[in-house]
Amino acid sequence: MADSSLHLLSNGGFIHHSSPSPLFPSLPRSRTLHFPVLSNSRTSFIFPSKLPPRNPAIPPLSPPLPPSPPHTDHHSDFQEKMLFLDSIGIDFLSVIKDHPPVASASLPDIRSAVDFMTSMNFTTLELRRIVGMCPEILTSRASVLIPIFTFLLREARVDGSDIKRVINRRPRLLACSVKDQLRPTLYFLQSIGISELFCYSIKENLEPKLNYFVVEMGRELKELKEFPHYFSFSLENRIKPRHQSCVEKGVCFPLPELLKSSEMKFREKLELSVSIFISILVRLCLWVLTLNLIRGLA
Repeated sequence: MADSSLHLLSNGGFIHHSSPSPLFPSLPRSRTLHFPVLSNSRTSFIFPSKLPPRNPAIPPLSPPLPPSPPHTDHHSDFQEKMLFLDSIGIDFLSVIKDHPPVASASLPDIRSAVDFMTSMNFTTLELRRIVGMCPEILTSRASVLIPIFTFLLREARVDGSDIKRVINRRPRLLACSVKDQLRPTLYFLQSIGISELFCYSIKENLEPKLNYFVVEMGRELKELKEFPHYFSFSLENRIKPRHQSCVEKGVCFPLPELLKSSEMKFREKLELSVSIFISILVRLCLWVLTLNLIRGLA
């Protein structure tokens, strides 16, 4: 063995081999140790110059437990939401009654919706009215509301100056899905001839035309279902003049024939209808006179 050896002798002496190890000359020399005599026999102890390193610590098999989340005071969160909505004049309890999910919505989400509507220049009074008619807006993040405004401005072609008026008149638009509701509805209306429905003012456009249709023209609403394109024509420049011309001539056209044709074709059709009507009327009068003459002779 290359390690230094100690040989214990029966007379208490020792033999010390102090020669360095030929394989590891740089290792320190072994220390001289004295032991009591245990027996008469010669015993040899071999000590390595260095102990082997200990095995590395084995990591535990199970992962460390994540830190526990901070304790949330639900009562405090409820109060914060109530105080925030109260600061803008919205009754939190009334909103929960109309739309219970608001109770579980986080305060950052509610703030996000309110801040977005404020950034769109809606006043506090307008916001209160919108929330009253569409409380779902409080559970809609800005990332949900932005696509709705983008759709109205780009696809429905609502003018930027009219976007507030459209939302104020129809707050429920903010609770509609662009993919599942708004876009399919717009495509359907475009397919039947109404391409700019959201651009029409209800008070200044749709309502006067509807009143004239029912009161002055005396027509049935089912005609509007069959021809909704009626609302896209000018009331003063197309609907009224042509209707009055028909009244003067005693003629009644279906809505498509009344409004879709050009002015020249409309006049031609009107004159032709009057001629046919007069011809029929003359024939009817002659038939009545003939019938009365026959009865008189009889």
